[in-house]
Amino acid sequence: AREHLDAIGHGLEQCRLEYITIGAFGSLLHGSGVLSDNIDIVPSTRPANLERFAQALIALNARTPRNKQLRLDPGEHPKDVTRILTRSGPLNVILTPAGTGGYDDLRRRVIREPLGFGVRTTLASLDDIIRTTAAHAGKKAGEQLPRVRRLLDLAQTIGRDAATFPLTDPHRPRSPP
Repeated sequence: AREHLDAIGHGLEQCRLEYITIGAFGSLLHGSGVLSDNIDIVPSTRPANLERFAQALIALNARTPRNKQLRLDPGEHPKDVTRILTRSGPLNVILTPAGTGGYDDLRRRVIREPLGFGVRTTLASLDDIIRTTAAHAGKKAGEQLPRVRRLLDLAQTIGRDAATFPLTDPHRPRSPP
């Protein structure tokens, strides 16, 4: 699963895409143990970033779920939720996740999480992952939410900032955004 994120993260980083990782993969990086077969990201919708998003689609060999090539024309805005199949696995691009104002709302409390091989992802805070998960209707979100809330409770119990709570490796330093 982490290799999937590494490969997609590398493709997004090569294109210098500004994005935030949320969803089950985001909670996994916070240490929840919640597994998922896809990655959810929230890109910045600034025009220059959308141009980089179009480049990332090409770099990742992006396809629709019906296996059609997925491209954005210059100036074109993606749908609010775009489900993408890449050579490294599924990717959901969500412009405005439920319960948020989108990228600019989420970026206030992000952390940069190293994934290995020089690749880093911008990760939503645990509080924001809980907020988006709670606002998202669906069975998977309902299964994920109690585990992520328990993780937040644990962070608060030991007096740690939930945004930077390192459960996966307490000795690895996390860097600010």
